[in-house]
Amino acid sequence: MLHFDPFPLAFERGEGAFLWSLDGHRYADFLGEFTAGLYGHSEQAILDALRATLERGLSFGGVNDLEPRLAELICARFPSLDLVRFTNSGTEANLMALALAVATTGRRKVLAFRGGYHGGVLTFGETPSPVTVPHEWVLADYDDVAGTRDLLREHGRELAAVLVEPMLGSGGCVPASQEFLEMLRAETSETGTVLIFDEV
Repeated sequence: MLHFDPFPLAFERGEGAFLWSLDGHRYADFLGEFTAGLYGHSEQAILDALRATLERGLSFGGVNDLEPRLAELICARFPSLDLVRFTNSGTEANLMALALAVATTGRRKVLAFRGGYHGGVLTFGETPSPVTVPHEWVLADYDDVAGTRDLLREHGRELAAVLVEPMLGSGGCVPASQEFLEMLRAETSETGTVLIFDEV
């Protein structure tokens, strides 16, 4: 819950599913760090893991032994994954995915969807935000199978990537239909366009 009239809520602590404001009010946290806070606040198992990590050292300026172990666990859990790249944020992950798509395809255009949010510099309303990174954007309406298919067929051989949220989060928690996602996979496979699922 964010409220900005007459000033934003300011929190001093969280525990479980609750937050406490600086003025002592308790709030149920239905926001969950914009869906990234799945375990609530101050979960003991997470606190213990963080303490153990801090005691061994946190940032070494290089790969540590935990990164490849986690990558192996992720790849074992999801057999379709061959490689994992860790980043500092979802924004950075999307920027790297887009850069890789442009580099590997040699194309410059990217198709994204109105209402999509892919990070602070990848935000789309009716047009890209003024701070959105400068790609050659093609915008489509979310979950519009026919309209998006037409755009993909018109621009497909020029598109480096299609950037999509399987669940349009900030745009209203709208799930994509299976038909829409299957169409994206089929059309991008046909043209060699990279399909990027941005899922928090």
